[in-house]
Amino acid sequence: MPSEKSRQRDPSSQPDESASQPQDHQDLPPSYENVVPAIPTSSNIPPSIHIPSQNPLDAIYRLKSVAFSKYGVSHGKWSKDLQSITTTKPELCETQYELVRFINEQAALPPKPLMLIRGEHTRNIEHAIDFELLINLTSLLDIGSAGAQSRIRIKQFDDPKPSGHSRTPLEQWVKKFCEEKVDNRSFTLHRQVTNLPEQLLEGMVRNLVASAKYRGKVTVSFPVQYADVIVSRQGGNWFTNMLRLSPMKTYEVVDAVWDVAASPEGDGGSVANDSAARERNGRAGLIAQEWWREWQYAIYNGVLTGRKGWVTVEDWMEAKMGVRVAERNRDWGVDRAD
Repeated sequence: MPSEKSRQRDPSSQPDESASQPQDHQDLPPSYENVVPAIPTSSNIPPSIHIPSQNPLDAIYRLKSVAFSKYGVSHGKWSKDLQSITTTKPELCETQYELVRFINEQAALPPKPLMLIRGEHTRNIEHAIDFELLINLTSLLDIGSAGAQSRIRIKQFDDPKPSGHSRTPLEQWVKKFCEEKVDNRSFTLHRQVTNLPEQLLEGMVRNLVASAKYRGKVTVSFPVQYADVIVSRQGGNWFTNMLRLSPMKTYEVVDAVWDVAASPEGDGGSVANDSAARERNGRAGLIAQEWWREWQYAIYNGVLTGRKGWVTVEDWMEAKMGVRVAERNRDWGVDRAD
C-alpha cells in the first residue's frame, strides 16, 4: 500500500500516468490519479421524503444522543467479536428494580451494524486475501439528535396466578427471573437491526468491485456488534460449573428493535401495517443509496489499495478531496499457480 505522502490531489490538467506504467506489473501498488470508476448512482430523492444526511460529520453529530459510556457495564466481559457482553453483577440477579432499570437503559443503546467486504483468490492452492474492508453502518439507524429511538418487544407473560398488582410484561419476567431457584440462569437483551437493505448494498458493492477489474471471490456480510447484553448468575459450586452438571436456564424474552427507517407518520415500525412497512422499506433503500453516494469512492480506494481494516472518516475526507486510486492495468485477483 502506498504511503500517505504518495497520495496526490490530481487536477484535471495533470497528464495520465497510467500509460507509462508497465503492463506486466499488475501486482504493484496502484498509483493515485483522478480516475472515476463506473459506479452506479441512485435516482433523485423526492423532496417530500426526508432522508437524514449520511455525511459522516452529520451522522456523528446525531450520535451525540447515545450514552456511549453505558455500553461498558460493571462486572462485564465482552466476547472476542464484540457481539455480546456478559455481566455477573449480583444486584442485577437479585433486585428486580435494578434489573428493570438496567434493561431499559441498555435498550436505549443501539447496536453497531457493519459491512464486511472481502476479496480473495487462490494462489498456489492457498487463499490469498486481497482486501478486507470493514465499514460502520450505524448512521443508517433511526437515531435522531434529540434521542435514540428503538422499539422494545417483550414475549407475552402468561401468569397462572395473577398477583393483583399491575405489572408490565418486563417486570413480570424480571420478577420470575430474580425469584428463580435455579443456580445457573441468565437474562438476555437482544438488540436487533431491521430494514437494513442488505441486497441493495451488496449489489452496489459488487458492481463497484467489478469496475475495479477485480476477478477474485467477493463476499459481503453484515455482522452486528454490541448486539446482546447478558445478565448471568452461576452457582458457587465450581466443580458442578466446570463439568456443566447444572445447565443454564436462559430468559431470552426482550428485544430492542432498531429500524433503518421509521415511518414518517410515527407508526413505531409496526409490521402489522403493510402499507407503512412497504413505505419504511422503500425509505430504507433511499437512505442506503444516500449513504452509498457518500462512501463509494472511499470504498473504491480501499479495494484497489488492498486495505485490510476499517474504512474511516479520514478515508471519506480524502475521497471528498479528490483522491482517486488508478485502476489496475488489467484484471487482478485471478486464481493462479505460480
